[in-house]
Amino acid sequence: MKKIALEKGILLFEKVFFFICVMHYSAAIVPLLITGGASEGDNIPMTSFNWTPSSSLYLLTYIIAFLLLTFRWKKVLSSMRVRDFLLPLLVLFAPLTTLWSLTPGETFSSAVALIGTTVLGFYFASRFTVREQLRLLGWSFVLILILSFSFIVLMPQYGIEHGVHAGAFRGVFTHKNTFGKFLVLTVILFLTLVLVEKPKNIAVFRFGLLMSFIFLPLSRSSSSLLNACFLAVLAFLLYRILHFKVKVLIPSVILIILSIWAFSFISQGIAETFAGFFGKDLTLTGRTEIWGAVIEKIQERPLQGYGFSSFWAQSPSNILRTFGWMPPNAHNGFLDLALDLGVTGLLLYCLISLRILVKSFFLSRRIYIDSVSFWPFIFFLFTLLTNLTESGLFGRNSIYPLLFISLYFSFFYFPKGPALTSQ
Repeated sequence: MKKIALEKGILLFEKVFFFICVMHYSAAIVPLLITGGASEGDNIPMTSFNWTPSSSLYLLTYIIAFLLLTFRWKKVLSSMRVRDFLLPLLVLFAPLTTLWSLTPGETFSSAVALIGTTVLGFYFASRFTVREQLRLLGWSFVLILILSFSFIVLMPQYGIEHGVHAGAFRGVFTHKNTFGKFLVLTVILFLTLVLVEKPKNIAVFRFGLLMSFIFLPLSRSSSSLLNACFLAVLAFLLYRILHFKVKVLIPSVILIILSIWAFSFISQGIAETFAGFFGKDLTLTGRTEIWGAVIEKIQERPLQGYGFSSFWAQSPSNILRTFGWMPPNAHNGFLDLALDLGVTGLLLYCLISLRILVKSFFLSRRIYIDSVSFWPFIFFLFTLLTNLTESGLFGRNSIYPLLFISLYFSFFYFPKGPALTSQ
């Protein structure tokens, strides 16, 4: 009896730990509280805030994940079946770039954080099935949306932007665009659960989907609203075409990928119209100018890059000399990864993504489509769409690479173990 009670207690702790990780890696609540609800236009540099609580919480998640893995190391090793080494190679390449980094200290600390994020993703894959991960994500996202509603209604000085974007909803996030991108992720997850998985508590996830679509226009993140609607349509199409025969399926998937590429640029024009309506200045021209300059810099160090998290951390005078102003990133996740780890790192990432998609394809060839085979496809489309005009493809301390890492280990390290076993 004591052993059963202990196991139930540990399981409850692990589910709470999962929620805390999802919340913090989504950049919810803690950064907002640290900044005191500061908004763009307040002329308060982000470096002026004390980020120690946030960094300490990230470090704590690494330690807890490592301890939980150590606690059941025999079960982990007995169920682990190593089928691939590409992601470990990519992760280990990051600290190696310290040798030629523009900012060695920043590269080393960021690489350590990436390793910690990888350990956390490995723990999730070793502990929860893909279905369990998706359902826990669903519950976590619903709770974050409820918290966002609470902040907007009860603490509008935190939940609603002032300054440049006055009136835009941001919930428990520091910026409306961060909230918007998170909402796009919630949409594709809830659609996966509602459309494909159909769990017992499906009403909860339908409620979450409804909340997401209500918040999207109120966040005034026009690109996120367009992305969410586009991906929702693609989700329904994808669910249908995955049943097609191979000779029809492959051209259909290629057509979808090409449509995403086209939509990412067409939507910028639509987003500019929305932006003008809300009194903002948002042009694709500025992004393309950055991309041209970034590509030139990549060509100077094509294979090895400038060091993980190094290029944009270098001296501001160097960035000003290159771009004429201070962009925070390349506004393209693929270009940023090439800046960090060179074409070598970018190629490794693309190969890993391809491996996951091929695995999902073979899983989808079964009698029915389930969340295990559907989620990787829709998550890949989300990643592709958002990273064509934004950054955040691969890195540390973020929910997006964390989900990518966890999915990889679920498929290639626990293919017959707990990660892919039905509940």
